[in-house]
Amino acid sequence: MIKLLRHLHIIAEAKNRKEGSYFFPCALQSCKKLNPAPTEIQPLLIAWEIQNGGTKTLAIPQGLFPLTIVHLLEKKNIVQFAPDPDSDDETEFYRYHDAMSLRVFNEEYTIDIINRYTHIEIRFYDCKEFCPQIRELVMDAIKKSNNDLKVGKNHIFAFKCPRKNKRCYCIVKEDLSSTRCTQCRSHCKVLQGDDNSYRCWFSDCQSSSPGTKASLEDPPTKKRRLKLSASDRFRNVSDRLAGVILSCLIAVSGKLNAKKLITQGLHDEMITGHDIDSKKAAKLVLVIQTTLDAQPNPEAYLNDVCSALKELGEKQITDIVNELE
Repeated sequence: MIKLLRHLHIIAEAKNRKEGSYFFPCALQSCKKLNPAPTEIQPLLIAWEIQNGGTKTLAIPQGLFPLTIVHLLEKKNIVQFAPDPDSDDETEFYRYHDAMSLRVFNEEYTIDIINRYTHIEIRFYDCKEFCPQIRELVMDAIKKSNNDLKVGKNHIFAFKCPRKNKRCYCIVKEDLSSTRCTQCRSHCKVLQGDDNSYRCWFSDCQSSSPGTKASLEDPPTKKRRLKLSASDRFRNVSDRLAGVILSCLIAVSGKLNAKKLITQGLHDEMITGHDIDSKKAAKLVLVIQTTLDAQPNPEAYLNDVCSALKELGEKQITDIVNELE
């Protein structure tokens, strides 16, 4: 059951924590009080824009928030729990099912992610220059949550309207350099002025070098390129891998079994099972993913899988394996 819950990204591993071995965001209580939003860096909103009786409003898919938190926590070398909330100051850090504080990039910075139910709000208090990397980090987790929920990818970025209209949002346009308001008669243009408290989130899209995108790097003092976890890297290629091993499924299974990377029972199923080969291939890849997620040293297991697959000498398989290394 634990393996299934981890595979579905419902729980995250939580070693050496008072919550136990696994962290289940949905089991937490609701947040009763939030700190005032920062003004030095305006909170970035992520949502879906929908038509509601002729009026455009924001919404997010049900279940998106806890999935996003789990996907972030699965980036073990990048995202960590924030310190336990102080019982005397419950708003210093958040650990609730609708508000979560996380330490990111070697615990260099702290972000708050808040479920507003119509949108997800990202608060960042530290270095403006690092806002694009925070944006990309959270969006990567949200995109994976989208895939889990099978919802459309037409999300938008937005800000609360600076004109104090509680129902108005400044929607970021596709160029990521301009905005339009949902309620104001004249648009606020928060990304086109001199107010860097908004523009900092998209500074990578407004530079003099068109096409430059935010790279998920560590803080400027560290200059270490982000590397996805072994689990994330394998998940990113799993669909393609299942397709290319079809033509040599038994050979793949045999090689993995010989190196004790899968069980004899699974190998036998690949040979004598009654399912069509496409289903067998998908199951083999799923078992590798599940086993990888459960490993105390996932990088070592993935390296062993890659070595075994390369030994087959199949170019299409080798090309995918090269992406994993």
